[in-house]
Amino acid sequence: MVGGTVARPLGPSEINGKAFPRVSLGKLVTSKEVPNDLDMLLVMAPDFAVGALPAHCQIVFDHAQARLRFAADVFWTRASIDEAVLHLWLDTYQVGRDFKPRGIVEVVVS
Repeated sequence: MVGGTVARPLGPSEINGKAFPRVSLGKLVTSKEVPNDLDMLLVMAPDFAVGALPAHCQIVFDHAQARLRFAADVFWTRASIDEAVLHLWLDTYQVGRDFKPRGIVEVVVS
């Protein structure tokens, strides 16, 4: 599974104290037998710093590298983002290229 591949570098010891308050996953609801990509929006703790992660975890937060290594479009922000901006971002995820609504799964990690 593509999502499992992206999550693999981010084990519990690497994210301890830097928890993902919210993870939104797009393109999960599909009629494709084998979807070939994944859109992710990671909403990190307000004090999250990519540079504080081990190098093998930082790849997930580099959009181009995540696309190449995991076939995933990974976007991220901190939980301090304005709620209106976050909702606009999620509303954008919910519309496909055909302008039809699509499903989004939100995972809250505590």
